[in-house]
Amino acid sequence: MILDFVPINNNNDNNDNYSSKSNSASKILHSVNRYNLIRRLQNDHHVSNIIRIDQVDRRDSSLFTCDASNPYGKDEYNFQLIVQEPPENLHVLEIESRNAVIAWSQPYSGNSPIVAYHVEYRLWMDSSTSWSNVHHTSNQSTIVEHNTAAMISKSLPPGTIYRKTLPGTETSINLRSLQPMSTYEIRVQAENQIGFGSFQLTPLKIMTKEEAPSGPPLNIRVFPASAHTLQISFQPPRLENQNGQILGYYVGYKAVDLDEHFMFKKILEDNNRSIQMKEINITDLRRATKYVIIVQAFNRIGPGPQSEEIVGETLINDSPRAPVLTSINVGYNSVELNWSIETMDDSFDGGLHVSSKLDVPEITGYYLYSKSPQGEWEERHINSEENSFKYNNLLCGNQYQVNI
Repeated sequence: MILDFVPINNNNDNNDNYSSKSNSASKILHSVNRYNLIRRLQNDHHVSNIIRIDQVDRRDSSLFTCDASNPYGKDEYNFQLIVQEPPENLHVLEIESRNAVIAWSQPYSGNSPIVAYHVEYRLWMDSSTSWSNVHHTSNQSTIVEHNTAAMISKSLPPGTIYRKTLPGTETSINLRSLQPMSTYEIRVQAENQIGFGSFQLTPLKIMTKEEAPSGPPLNIRVFPASAHTLQISFQPPRLENQNGQILGYYVGYKAVDLDEHFMFKKILEDNNRSIQMKEINITDLRRATKYVIIVQAFNRIGPGPQSEEIVGETLINDSPRAPVLTSINVGYNSVELNWSIETMDDSFDGGLHVSSKLDVPEITGYYLYSKSPQGEWEERHINSEENSFKYNNLLCGNQYQVNI
């Protein structure tokens, strides 16, 4: 703190040995422990005498007297310094996902009854401004009274400071409308009839508890992968609705034309909270059937709300499998190729449906692609009755690429 007093008619004071500043010069005249007597010369030649007390506390509460004298006489001025310390033992009594009860002990009042406590809190982030840079007079837009915070908190920028004033007889507060699984900084200031005390040097830091997700997964899409498989893709809930670390998802499905309950498939999330698209295949479905799909996220507390129902339909038939291509006769300027397709049956492999002959329509033809070392890809259409083809007039000793 600074105790400042200015003598009158001191235009002739010597300004030697002063440290230079932008609009003044200062000089330490005397130092004892935490007390420093400083003389500051202003540009208008006025001199200020300052007593600076470092790390002020209740021990500094006392009567100060300033004596001034010259050849014509002397005078003195008395003033009382009363130090009011910040509230002590700031701690948490209760904490939930969206509220916390904070308490403190009544501080030294400076021999004047405490009339109010001012509680300030904010959502803590790595980029949060230091509390020492927050001044009520210059940053009014960042401070919101507690009774309006719940109504407008979602529209306020990150780092907004919420302020609540309590009577001096109360030593606890229930902070509401907090965000789950979030860190908050809290500090308390006392006020008496003389004025405002200081805040704690180190604010109290707390973390609220987790809560089940409050929003569904986003951007759900359904794609038919085959006659018996649907591919589901989606994104996690909005970050502000996750309320903790997402551990996985439940994907529910049921046929539209059947009166039955949803069957659910559980998928686990990786350890990051990315917003990348998630994908899952629902297998062992009926061909050409419409299915209702829902998705919900879950964390350590439980599942969140279900998404809107999305309808997807399996294919009538599967596309044919890729033919197996082999060379059966290679000459110096020709090559003969043969291909075949694996037989399909109605078996199940590890719980996954294997397409049957009924799922795959009759093959109507083949496309054979070839490329010479310096040429472009060439396409040939082959009838479905054929299962071989011979390339002639090739360049000897060259490598050709062929696929079907």
